[in-house]
Amino acid sequence: MILPLLTDKLDQITQIMSSPLLLWCATVAAIAAEGMSEYSKLTVHVKDLCHELEVTSYIRFLEILQSFAWVEVACCEGCYRLWQGLAVPEAGERLKISTADAV
Repeated sequence: MILPLLTDKLDQITQIMSSPLLLWCATVAAIAAEGMSEYSKLTVHVKDLCHELEVTSYIRFLEILQSFAWVEVACCEGCYRLWQGLAVPEAGERLKISTADAV
């Protein structure tokens, strides 16, 4: 299966760089991995990339994702669930989520 290999590759790449493309890749992989063992590691990558890229709102998160190939019907609900999981504040970190942010 591709998700374990992709997770391992993201482990390596995200240690040395961050980019909107990596955020898109990690997000799509996390949505695909929902309910699988790789999900928690992929969500950590998404959260770390959001922090590195200063993505603090759901609207900005979607703007980045939609700048690449994005299938609204297939990804929107999973993306929102992922963002809700990321929006739990840790150590002063604040990711904004509200129904007003939802697209």
